Amino acid sequence: TRDRSDRRMSFQVLRYVRRNRRRMTLGAGMLALVFFLLYYHSHVALVLSRDASGSDQQPPSWDSAHQRLLQLSFYSKLEYVPSVDCQSAPQSSYKFCDPRLSPEVRATDLVSRIAIDDLIKQTSSIAPGISSLGIKDYNWRSNCLHGWSKSGGNWLKGLTWTVFAAPIGLGATFDPALVQRVGEATADEGRALHNVMLVYYNGSSTEAAGLNCFSPNVNLLRDPRWGRGQETFGEDPLLLSLIGTAYTKGLQVGEDPKYLKVAACAKHFAVHSGPEELRMHFSATVTLHDLYDTYLPAFKSQVLAGKVAQIMPAYSGTRCKYQQDGAPDAANPFLLRTVLREQFGTPNVSIISDNGGVVGVYLFHKYTSSLEKAAAVCVNATTDLDLGHDDVYPKELPMALTDKLVSVESIQDAVWRSFYLRIRLGDFDPMSMVPYQAINASHLNTPE
Repeated sequence: TRDRSDRRMSFQVLRYVRRNRRRMTLGAGMLALVFFLLYYHSHVALVLSRDASGSDQQPPSWDSAHQRLLQLSFYSKLEYVPSVDCQSAPQSSYKFCDPRLSPEVRATDLVSRIAIDDLIKQTSSIAPGISSLGIKDYNWRSNCLHGWSKSGGNWLKGLTWTVFAAPIGLGATFDPALVQRVGEATADEGRALHNVMLVYYNGSSTEAAGLNCFSPNVNLLRDPRWGRGQETFGEDPLLLSLIGTAYTKGLQVGEDPKYLKVAACAKHFAVHSGPEELRMHFSATVTLHDLYDTYLPAFKSQVLAGKVAQIMPAYSGTRCKYQQDGAPDAANPFLLRTVLREQFGTPNVSIISDNGGVVGVYLFHKYTSSLEKAAAVCVNATTDLDLGHDDVYPKELPMALTDKLVSVESIQDAVWRSFYLRIRLGDFDPMSMVPYQAINASHLNTPE
């Protein structure tokens, strides 16, 4: 009897399903739509619920290409959040927030308002914000050798962008105009990523999503055993000069000449082509003829023709007639002060160490007897920023200042050059004046 009852019920259910198939399909579709809208709404709420200190939480993963397109569309509609608040009092009345003034005047005014303890903190590549002046955190570590680098970034889900051929392949085109177009596309995508990430982190600039990037690499590839030959454009000083300058112009120059689209950083200054395993403590011995005829032309082209905004010294050292102790390049006054700033005529160019380069002056080169002295010789050589998580500058410069190994003026000069660069990028100006602040996620991964 029970089996008959079960079969009768099964037939009734089957008959109901057949008669109401269309209605049930519509209902299931509506239910799926409701779940999707709830899911999408929770994602929107997640992004918009960021706090002033930023958030480590990531939006949920999206499984389909269609859903990623919906997410990208959402990112494209986000309203720009500035990394410096120049609209609020009291800083709105200060000179550094006045876009009518020159970057030199504005940077000078800004540095004059910062106490020495806070100035020292700004020498780190992980520069903390200065809330009293409306300045948010800024991380100076980003790369863009052949498209914007993903490495190190805490990226939002669904963001994708273009990867171009490695620099050795770009150099093999022998086509500066093409390489400049690659730089332009990379700059557009870098700006788009920066602007999107500013929204999520409430104006703080995070690792890999800044407006400066450590490219191009204009070292000579003279020995395949170097191991990183793919990062540079080739072996010829003339080719490196032409292709490297084209890439720098593509990165920096946009439709508004007042502002840099992004800030390029030529590396690794100056005599650096391996061997890779010795680079942290090796000092290259070079004749003046070889230095000026072979290794420096590409860098000279970068600063004079490309107007590159930043330079990165090599880990290795350089020994020559005028620097016979083989000083590490980040602590080499002949290379940085005499050649780069005086002979090349670029006193305002920013100089940032390679990752851990300041530590290496003491730890690997054994050039100084302490980290305090390593920090001092690098600042005195005019290396403005200490790249890495070691925080040698912030930790050691206070004592170096007390011990009179560095002067307040040297620290002020270093920070001045960093803020001078950020002002040229438009960080301190309203969106209505800086066209690049309107570049959003719709510029990512496009056919153009």
